[in-house]
Parts: sequence; structure tokens; C-alpha cells
Amino acid sequence: MTRTAAWFGAVLGLLLLFSACTGPLQQGKEVSPGTKNEKGYRFRTDSYRYMHDDGEFGVKNSNPNLAIGEWSNSSKGDNPTRRMRQAAEQVEGVQDVRVNVTGGHAALQVTPERNVPSERYGELQEKVLRRVSFEMPRYEIRVRVGRSKWNPLRYLPFAQ
Repeated sequence: MTRTAAWFGAVLGLLLLFSACTGPLQQGKEVSPGTKNEKGYRFRTDSYRYMHDDGEFGVKNSNPNLAIGEWSNSSKGDNPTRRMRQAAEQVEGVQDVRVNVTGGHAALQVTPERNVPSERYGELQEKVLRRVSFEMPRYEIRVRVGRSKWNPLRYLPFAQ
């Protein structure tokens, strides 16, 4: 009986010791995403620290944990080139895609299927551009269909 009482007392003592080491109760306190100097802030969800509106340039995402290139990906199978290629190949009328990534720019050369007439190359180019831009918004994407030449004026903001 004394052994059980001793164990019970030891467990109760440890419980009181650990509960006394914790901070004051935070019940009812609202979590504020903008308080970076608050004690214990980094142990909460940290997405609020990176997705914020600085009042000048709007919402920006400067999370250092995001993968921004092939070198930062842990798996060889999931890289931006492969994702762009897969997204472009899902567009109807695309037979093959060659992707060249240089920094923040990506150039896609699309080989259309044989049944796609050359008059529809512009439409196919637009579909591939929209699909890949949606999949990989970080990159400035340029698409070339078939053996057509690059038209740099097409990518200017005022071009129609």
C-alpha cells in the first residue's frame, strides 16, 4: 500500500511540476498574425509571416521554405520542367513538348498533332500558355507551336 501511495505521490508531484512550468493561460486571447515579436510566435503556423500585405506592393509570398528551382527539390521526379511538360501535354492537340527553363523564364516548344491545322496554332498556343501558367505561376512562360518563329512583341503588355 505504501508503494502505491509513493508512486501516486511521485506522479502527482511530476504532474504539478510540469504544469507549474507552463506559461499563463491564453484562453480567450485572439491570435494576431501581425505580432512577430510575441513570445512563442515561431512555434505557431508561420504562413502568416510570409503571406502579408505590406501596404505598398500588395500581398507577397516570401516564404523561404518554398522550392524555387530544381536544386531545392528533394525528389528528382518532381521538378518544374516535368510539371510544365505534363501540364502542356494534357492540352488537346499537343503531341510533344520541349521545355527549357532558365531562371524565372520557361520556353516551351510544342509539337502539335498531325490533325491540327496551322490556322489553329494560335489557339493551341493560347491554351498551352494558360494551362502551364496556371500550373506554374512563378515562371514567365513563352510558348512556340510547331516551327513558328518566336515573336517577342507578343509577350509585351500592350501587345494585342
